[in-house]
Amino acid sequence: MITVNHVSKTYLQGETQIHALSDVSLQIDPGETVAIIGTSGSGKSTLMSLMAGLDSPESGSIHFNETNITQLSEKELSQFRAENIGIVFQQFHLMPHLTAMENVMLPMELTGKS
Repeated sequence: MITVNHVSKTYLQGETQIHALSDVSLQIDPGETVAIIGTSGSGKSTLMSLMAGLDSPESGSIHFNETNITQLSEKELSQFRAENIGIVFQQFHLMPHLTAMENVMLPMELTGKS
């Protein structure tokens, strides 16, 4: 289960504060399929980056099952991402010398999983 509790995130664009997310909460149960939709600039990518542990919220918490990823150190978070999270970016970058399957399997091989 993924639980997002009262998460907020602000960015600076020049001297202007951009409130990308403000007090967002949601729960995604195991096996549930969720689509995050919205207009450009509505915070979709920010929310996904926070849930993947690629960025940190200013307030609130994000839990994967019982693990509060917002409380993990950078080293712990890196290990957690390697073992638990898979991401396909809109602008993905594959290793050109690997096959598609080898690109998919690379994170598992790096963490010692088969």
